[in-house]
Amino acid sequence: MPILTKNRVIVMTLTAAFGLLLSLVAGLPAAAQTSSDRNSVAAAGQPHAVPVAGGGRDVHHVDFLWSLEGGRSAAAAYARDYVHALNGRGQCDDHDDLCTIQIFNNDRYRVFHFHGCGVFHLYDFTGLFDTHNHRSSTAIWLSQNYSEIGWYTGGMRAPVDWGPVHHIRTCA
Repeated sequence: MPILTKNRVIVMTLTAAFGLLLSLVAGLPAAAQTSSDRNSVAAAGQPHAVPVAGGGRDVHHVDFLWSLEGGRSAAAAYARDYVHALNGRGQCDDHDDLCTIQIFNNDRYRVFHFHGCGVFHLYDFTGLFDTHNHRSSTAIWLSQNYSEIGWYTGGMRAPVDWGPVHHIRTCA
């Protein structure tokens, strides 16, 4: 592994550990920890997303740990509320994001925020999960070879089966 990559991983690990420590000391849930997938190294086989085309786009995530949120069902409820919450109760609507949930590391629900117009590549997204398009524009689900396989209109808030979806175009 190149030295720059090792240094980035070490800095990101220390930053995440420090953030978790601060959240525990302050009594805040770890779910408040937001990070950008573009700048992180994802574990093999774990869901993550990367912007691949378009300007001003980014993807972030927020974790709801099963151990810190009162168990798996409580963490699921918090994640769903975060995805769908309106009027500033969640960050998805604050930024006109497309948001969805994935299971990460078999110990948390991870809410992904797709922000801005562009194409995002999805790695290891699976399952049927709550999704909400807080944008006014339609998002397009794309297959592995970028052919259209579905539409998700602005304001839509139905669960999505992520198995066949490999890319998202957030603004049709």
